[in-house]
Amino acid sequence: MGKIGEFAVFVWNAEEKRFFGRKGRAWGEICLFFSVFYICLLAWFCSMMCFFNTFIDPFEPTLQDATSFLQHPAYVEGHVNDWPGSYRNNCSDGDPVSEFPCPVDNYDLEAPLYCSRAEGYGYNDGSSPCVMLRLNKVYNWKPRKYTESDIDKSPMPDSVKELAKQRLNHLPSRLFIWVWCYGVTKQDTDNMGEVRYLPEDQGFPYYFYPYRNQWRYLQPFVMVVFTHLKPNVKVQVQCRVWAPGIEVIPLERQGSVHFTLLYKKEVL
Repeated sequence: MGKIGEFAVFVWNAEEKRFFGRKGRAWGEICLFFSVFYICLLAWFCSMMCFFNTFIDPFEPTLQDATSFLQHPAYVEGHVNDWPGSYRNNCSDGDPVSEFPCPVDNYDLEAPLYCSRAEGYGYNDGSSPCVMLRLNKVYNWKPRKYTESDIDKSPMPDSVKELAKQRLNHLPSRLFIWVWCYGVTKQDTDNMGEVRYLPEDQGFPYYFYPYRNQWRYLQPFVMVVFTHLKPNVKVQVQCRVWAPGIEVIPLERQGSVHFTLLYKKEVL
């Protein structure tokens, strides 16, 4: 008969009236079993979804401990050019964000500076790259207030301490989560060159916190500009923040971020 003939008989055996080795009754029982099984499985899944959706708040996370948020998101929020043109601020000093949108009023993306849209955010020629820093959203977290004594005890560089004291004395109600960047090694610091911060306040204003999933909430950001980056050399950069209550663990990238810059330039 041959293999093709044997396979044809296996598919349909006319003498025994079997289809793929089973009679019609057997196939009917199998179809009935799996139909009932998957219907019960679907009903169980739907009932569990209804049960959990009944008790889960769509706006407030159930777990609010420091370990409840994703420390290393697997996604990157891009499309900077699609941001709204009116990236303006409705908050005031000493007035925390509430139910209204509170976007940033500290930097104009169209401004003719280093990190403008027209300049490609410093990447048109790569000589003055801009790096945007933002904090992860932690629900209902609010930084603690600080005094000059807290600033003196902080690990911030002297230049940042002086700036923090000036802002504190000039406008005590306006506090910041301060941020600064530095080279991982002395050689990295030399190759990194001058670093500028936009806005010049060099931090995230307190009035953007706490975050409570407000409607149209936009995170504050700080642009870090490397204006004199040495070409054709990899530069290891570490940026960190400071405010009372923020624990910095570099190995876990908590309270800090580490990245590498490389400005490629053809040597003639």
